[in-house]
Amino acid sequence: MTRYGYARVSTNDQHPEAQAERLVAAGFGPVYTDKGVSGTQARRKQWDKLLAKLQPGDELGCTKLDRIGRSVANLVEVVADLMAREVELVVLDQNIDTSTPSGKLLFHMLAAIAEFERGLIIERTLDGQAAVRRAGNLRRSLGGPPVLGFREGDEGDDDWQLDQPAAEWLADAAERVLAKEPVEAVLAALPEMHDATGRKVNAKMLRAALQRPASAGLIDGEPAAIAGPLDVDTWNRLQVDFGSRKRGRPVVAGRYPFGPRLRCAKCGNQLTGAPGYKGRDYYACKNPHKGLGVLKPCRGVSVLAEDVHTLIADTIAVWATTPAARLAAARTPETATRRAELEARIADTQDMVADLWSKRQRGHITPARYATLDAEAAVQLDTDAAELDALAKLDAEPGLPPVIEWDKMTPAEQLRTLDKAIETPIVVQPGNGGGAALSAADRITLKLKAI
Repeated sequence: MTRYGYARVSTNDQHPEAQAERLVAAGFGPVYTDKGVSGTQARRKQWDKLLAKLQPGDELGCTKLDRIGRSVANLVEVVADLMAREVELVVLDQNIDTSTPSGKLLFHMLAAIAEFERGLIIERTLDGQAAVRRAGNLRRSLGGPPVLGFREGDEGDDDWQLDQPAAEWLADAAERVLAKEPVEAVLAALPEMHDATGRKVNAKMLRAALQRPASAGLIDGEPAAIAGPLDVDTWNRLQVDFGSRKRGRPVVAGRYPFGPRLRCAKCGNQLTGAPGYKGRDYYACKNPHKGLGVLKPCRGVSVLAEDVHTLIADTIAVWATTPAARLAAARTPETATRRAELEARIADTQDMVADLWSKRQRGHITPARYATLDAEAAVQLDTDAAELDALAKLDAEPGLPPVIEWDKMTPAEQLRTLDKAIETPIVVQPGNGGGAALSAADRITLKLKAI
């Protein structure tokens, strides 16, 4: 067994000798020393050399916890790594020794605090991103310079704006690609184009722009405040086309349509669709999604895509029988009739208010009676106007068909219906696996939206 020591100072004008002397006095040596190295750096020359030397049964000593870790979470990772190597950690100032029961208890307390800290970060990140997506702001959601087809907004505008020449150019390129022209040939046939940063658009940039959701005015599958250069239907057809080119075989449109709405219960990551065990399709926590603050997915949650699709389809079938479903079909005869009724009633109420004023002027009704009737009319006008405004906004959105035929809908229509019917994002719990495996219905709770 060897008792190694580690010392570190952040700047070159500091002196690590005092740390080294204390470690030697406590029986640790040799002592590896990093000088002028911040604790925020993941790679440290002497620290890396020390880790390579450690063997099972060794001990590692330092004067303070912050000498070896950058944060609580990082400290837990370091200690967990040492314990996995069967190396004990001794910290002189905090009187920590992981070879003792009290030292192990402190380590587990640190682990719990780190887990709590990670949970808070994920929750805050998800809440912030959800607020940005609800606002439909492309610039704040995606960050960085405007993507191809957009430019910075005018002074005082918090979002990007459509760059009309670039947008028309990109739409023309999309039509040519859908006509089965190679991307390189499309680029050569079109006039030279530059993005918002002044870079000349090459084939790689064009291919990326045609597959980027923002090009269709989408943020995480949801409409942004401004429309993109491509309409959603064109963008969906492009994804199918590029999928076919990548795989060399036809791709079923909408194979994994609900990935953007599914979240891992363990780390908050967006689930990604992909073939899995025995060629069956799965949604799994596998790819990082920086927009959600997840750089290292836990990879601890996966669910059969077929089970998810069946569960959602069954829930939509229930929702389709509710008044909310009828209201969501913005162009049904029922809502059109209701709008006509509201418009007629508002006109009648306005005529009544004018008549009341005329009678008040002529002294045919008392001031008190006039005030009462006028107040009642104002309340009725506000109520009817609010309902009419809600129907107008609904009518301006992409409407749903009067009859919900789920299997006949396009992926875009299914997503639109899902967003109107069910609370999203949809959280997927771990499935345990083996003989204790849970079904998708056990792991996913779908909540219908209120009317």
